[in-house]
Amino acid sequence: MVGALSIVAKVLKVVPERNYAVTLPNQEVEGVEGSITFSLTKEVWEGEGAPHEGQLVVLEDIAQTGRGWRAYKARAVRPEDQT
Repeated sequence: MVGALSIVAKVLKVVPERNYAVTLPNQEVEGVEGSITFSLTKEVWEGEGAPHEGQLVVLEDIAQTGRGWRAYKARAVRPEDQT
């Protein structure tokens, strides 16, 4: 598995270009404390439709911003991620 496993805590739908999800790490992510957000734009979220609350996702390209932690790539967990 590449990336960090995280659980979607909340999906926030503002306007199509500003929708995002807030996640809580399911495993320790070195140097990261608290939640990690990601955008639901096609450039970031690799999935059909929005993720749902409680869904396990894989986050990549995680960086700290002025407003907290952000993942610049996100996708649903696949069976091969569980091995």
